[in-house]
Amino acid sequence: MGDTMVIALFRHGLTAANERKAYIGWTDAPLSEKGRNMLYEKGRPVSKYDWISTSDLLRTKETAAYWFPEQILYSVSGFREINFGDWEGKTYEQLKELPEYCKWLNAPFTNAPTNGESFAELVERVDRGWNHLIKQSTRNNRMAVVTHGGVIRYLLSKYGVTKRDFWDCAISPGEGIELIWSNKESFRRKERCTLLQEVAFTEKKSWTVTFAREQGFTEGKVLRLFDEKEISMANNEKGSFYRIEGLEWMIKNRLQEETLEQTIDYMEKLVEALLQWEREENNRCVFIIGSDITKGIVPIDRRDRLWRDATGLIFQRIAAAADRVDVIWYGLNERLK
Repeated sequence: MGDTMVIALFRHGLTAANERKAYIGWTDAPLSEKGRNMLYEKGRPVSKYDWISTSDLLRTKETAAYWFPEQILYSVSGFREINFGDWEGKTYEQLKELPEYCKWLNAPFTNAPTNGESFAELVERVDRGWNHLIKQSTRNNRMAVVTHGGVIRYLLSKYGVTKRDFWDCAISPGEGIELIWSNKESFRRKERCTLLQEVAFTEKKSWTVTFAREQGFTEGKVLRLFDEKEISMANNEKGSFYRIEGLEWMIKNRLQEETLEQTIDYMEKLVEALLQWEREENNRCVFIIGSDITKGIVPIDRRDRLWRDATGLIFQRIAAAADRVDVIWYGLNERLK
C-alpha cells in the first residue's frame, strides 16, 4: 500500500434514544436490541485496521467489540459526542417550546445547549483526539475510530475531499467511511484527504456465501487482495468457486508501479483466466465483491482520480462479462443483471 494513510470513521450502532430520535450525547447508553440485531445482520468490516479507537462511551465500545473481537480497543475521550446538557434524552417535540432550544436551532455553532457543550468546545476536544491519531500514524497506516454522528460530521467537513457543510456530512448508525490520503505527510499536516470510500461489511460476503451455498457451491477458495498486486489461482484444484475481495485495492497497488494501460491489460487477462477456469468444468463459479471507492466525489489527487477511473472501467468490463450482477445493501440484494 506504500505511504497511503487510511482513517476509517464508524458510527456506533443504534441505541434506544436513537430510535426515539432523542438527543443523546454524554449519556452512557448501551446499544438497543434493534441496534445489536442490525450489527449482526450487517456483519463486520471486510477491511483490516492496525489500530482501533473508540470514544469512552459504552455504545461505541459495544459496537467496536463486535466488529473487532480479536483486537485491542483504545478509548479516546476526545471522540465523545457533544454534550447536550439538560436536553439529553429528550426529543424535538419535548423541547420545541423552549426559547433556549429554539435559539440553539437557529445558531447551533454559536449557541450551546443548556448546561451543555458548545460547538467550539466539541471541536477543541475532537481535534485533540485527531492529534492522538497523528501520533499513532508513526507506527500505523490503517486506523479506525468508532465514534458518534456529530464527531464524524465535523471530521468529514474538515478533512473530506472537498469543503462541505457540517449538515451535509451525515452517516447512519452502524455505517463507516474511509478517508484516504495518498501520502502520510499530507495526513500529518492536517490536509484534506484525497479520497473517500465506503466501508464494505461482510453483509456482502454473507449474502454471497448464502447464495453460493444455495447454488451448490460449497467448497472453494477466498482471495483477499487488499495488499496484493496479482492473483494466484493455484491450490484450488478441488474447489468449485473463487470468492474475490478487495479487487479495487489490488488495482491501486498495481497503479503505483505501472501505467493505466498496463493495469487494464492485466485485469482483462485476469478476467479471461477466471472465465476460462469456470468453463473448464461444470458447476464452477467466480464471485467478485467490490466496493464504491468515491461516494460520488471526484478525488483531488491525480493518482486517486486514476484509481477511480481504472476501477470503474475494470468493474464495468467485469460486469459485462458476468452472468449475474447484484447490488447488496444491508444484506439485501437488488439484481441488476
